[in-house]
Amino acid sequence: MLALFALGGLVRLSRPVFVNPTDAALAHRLEQHPADFLNLAVQLQHDAAATTDEYRARLRSLGLHDARSEATGIVTFPASAWWPSLLGDIKGFAFSAHPPQPIVSSLDRLEVERKPGKQFRFYKSLGGDWYAYREIRTARF
Repeated sequence: MLALFALGGLVRLSRPVFVNPTDAALAHRLEQHPADFLNLAVQLQHDAAATTDEYRARLRSLGLHDARSEATGIVTFPASAWWPSLLGDIKGFAFSAHPPQPIVSSLDRLEVERKPGKQFRFYKSLGGDWYAYREIRTARF
């Protein structure tokens, strides 16, 4: 019986590991540190050396573990916990001077027909050049 309580406590304490951040949580994180996020995005767009230990430390200070600069000009900062990422469901921040497509009103309530080998990405505006994004990748089997 004690083991069940311990397991229940572990699951309750570790809940953020098992779910994606909500749209509101992403917006709140960006609002708390707008200059830090902008500095990271601009540095990655203009400096290939943005993978230094200092850059990674700045990412970690914002609760992030990675940043990507895409050929489309979009910079993404995945913010998902390990479990959703493992399942191919990633949410995070995107910085883009041009509105990415498609833009939806909510990433929390997306309904996507999951077909093997398909990948989808949706965006929600967070204001200015910032967006929350959700990428859903399905397994090929």
